[in-house]
Amino acid sequence: LRNPLRACGLLENQNTLLLLKHDGIGKDGYLWSPPGGGVDFGYSVEDTLIKEFKEETNLEIEINSFLFVHEGRFQVLAVFPNTYTL
Repeated sequence: LRNPLRACGLLENQNTLLLLKHDGIGKDGYLWSPPGGGVDFGYSVEDTLIKEFKEETNLEIEINSFLFVHEGRFQVLAVFPNTYTL
C-alpha cells in the first residue's frame, strides 16, 4: 500500500527544471517527474523531500518555500518550488 501523502520539489537552475525519468510507468513506458516520494509516518514533508532528493539525485538541498498542496483521488501532493542545492 502506497503512502497517500507525497512530496516533490521543483529545482530550477538557469531556466531549466530538474526532472527524473522513471522507466516502466505510463502508456509510453516512462514518466518524467520532479524528485520526491512518499512521506513515511513520523517524518515531516520537508524532511522527506530532503531525503528523496539525496536518494534520487545525490543532491543536498535546502527548501526555500512551499508552493501548493494538490489533493487527488488517491494521493495528496505537496510541492516546494525554488528548491536549490547547498
